[in-house]
Amino acid sequence: MRGQGTFVWDADGKKYLDFIGGIATVSVGHANPQVREAVIEQTQLLWHASNLYFTEPQVRLAEKLIRLCFAGPRLLLQQRPPRRTRPMIKLARRWHVSRGHPERSRSSA
Repeated sequence: MRGQGTFVWDADGKKYLDFIGGIATVSVGHANPQVREAVIEQTQLLWHASNLYFTEPQVRLAEKLIRLCFAGPRLLLQQRPPRRTRPMIKLARRWHVSRGHPERSRSSA
């Protein structure tokens, strides 16, 4: 089995559009060359860092997100989906509004 962009192939070579995706593949596609190069570069420095402490790349990412999306000082980088989903939805809404799009009520969203 293999993947490329939004497609996956089974063991028999049959091609499928991947509607499921996985962690990271949803937004960047399978076998993304830019992601592959970034992963290779990062693994040569540090493979894994615990979320019990901050790392410099986390801080730089948070600062960039704050600048780009006006997220304010409460931006959290967490691993558990329920805890990260709500802040990311709020971040997306702020970015949307900051680009001049109307804010819709939660009932119509």
